[in-house]
Formats: sequence, structure tokens, C-alpha cells
Amino acid sequence: MGTNGIRKNLLAIPDPRRRAQELSRLVAEQQALLTDLARLRRDTIAELRAAGLTQAQVAEVLGVSPGRISQLEPSAASPKDTHVVVERAIPTEPGIRASRSLYPSETEHQGVTPSRQMLKVGPEPAAAHIAARLGVAEGDDVVVRRKLMSANGIPIRISGSYFLPAFAEETGLDQADFIEEGYQVLFERHGRRFGHAVETLTGRMPTPDEAHTLQLAADVPVVHVLRTSYDVNNEHIHTLESVCAADKHVFRIRQPDGTDAF
Repeated sequence: MGTNGIRKNLLAIPDPRRRAQELSRLVAEQQALLTDLARLRRDTIAELRAAGLTQAQVAEVLGVSPGRISQLEPSAASPKDTHVVVERAIPTEPGIRASRSLYPSETEHQGVTPSRQMLKVGPEPAAAHIAARLGVAEGDDVVVRRKLMSANGIPIRISGSYFLPAFAEETGLDQADFIEEGYQVLFERHGRRFGHAVETLTGRMPTPDEAHTLQLAADVPVVHVLRTSYDVNNEHIHTLESVCAADKHVFRIRQPDGTDAF
């Protein structure tokens, strides 16, 4: 049944609660189907590679880029022990936020070896939740800097920083290199002093691509953290989206000093 048929059937249910329940069931079925299709795609890639096809040939068969095939193929060096947990403070402590590299700084005393891999730097259409934070229309081009964070070689978090294109070009954030001086220093050097941030946490099941990148078991959810920083003039500076493996994170929430009530 096509989308129009599904919509027609849903609208035919007069009770909004029953309609919501049916919609939730359909969404769950679609998520399960997407997971199965992603698994089938990975199995098909493995079969084609075992048959002697190169990454470029497999990419041509599936109609994607060779780089995409490289991302979808299982790692040759899967970690034997996937039990690792890191702690993340909400909000991030100012000293960590202002460091040259947030992730290594926040984990350096946690008994793990952190590492980062740049997945993408460049323009992409803004998803609805990103567009709302950046004050642009859904689908407008924004610049993303997306990284994969690992602990002891185990992927635990996908982190994407989003910027308006003009600001990214002005600051060099549209270039592929890591920012050695840290975002905070870079922003202030360009006259953008931090004012405040808005941060939300949402638990959900991962998309098939997220589950593959984070090497998640089928029943493991993720915690989606969205933080948007504004300067002292209330203008957008930086939106940070983190997709965190829920079984590999502990979030420590700190109440504001001097305003606690018991």
C-alpha cells in the first residue's frame, strides 16, 4: 500500500487515540523493515565481495559511491571486548567546553583511550530539527562537520557540528582539517562571544545507518543530544548533534549552582 493509501486508512479511524496507536504500530513496522533491509544490504555486499567484485564494482551494482560501500563493509578489526562506558556531563563543564578538543578532554581521566575519525565535512540539506535550531528552512544547505568518536577502539558516538554556510566559510570550518585551537577560541577570535546554550536529550532507536556505524546490537537504543549555542547577541553560533550508544554512556546532570531547591 502506498503512502496515500496508508494516510487514507489512518484518517478513516475516528478515535484519535486509536489512530495514534495504529500510527505507532506502522512506524515500528517500518523501523523493523529498514533494519532488515540494512542487514540484507550488508549481507549482499559481503557476498558480492566474496565473489571477487571490487568496491567500485559493488558500488556500481548498488548505485552508490565506493566510499559508501567502504562505510557499509564490516571492519576487519572488530574489537573483542565491546564493554566500555564513558561519562558525559550535561551541561558540559566550561573548562572542557573551552578545551582544544572536547571529546579527548572529557574522557582523559576515565580510563579509556579516545579517538576520533572525521566522517564528513561539507554542505548538506538541513533536517527539520537542525533547520529549526539554525533558523533556516528545512532542506536549506548548512555545513556539517561529522565525526565518529571511539573509546578503546569501540565506536560510541556520532557527533555532528552544524554551521550556517557564511559563518563556516568565514572561519574555515568548511575545511576538512580538525580545528586544533578548539571551537571556543575560534569563535571568540571572530568576535562571537558565548552567551547561552539550549540542550535537549531524547531516547530513541537508531536508524539503520547509525546502528551500523556504532556497531549496535539490534535492541540497543541511542540517546540523541542536541545542543545549540548562541552568542551574547542571541545569534546562532553552533549546533552540536550527538548520537550516543545508550549502553556505552552515563550522563551526569548538574543543577545550576545557587538555585537548587530540595
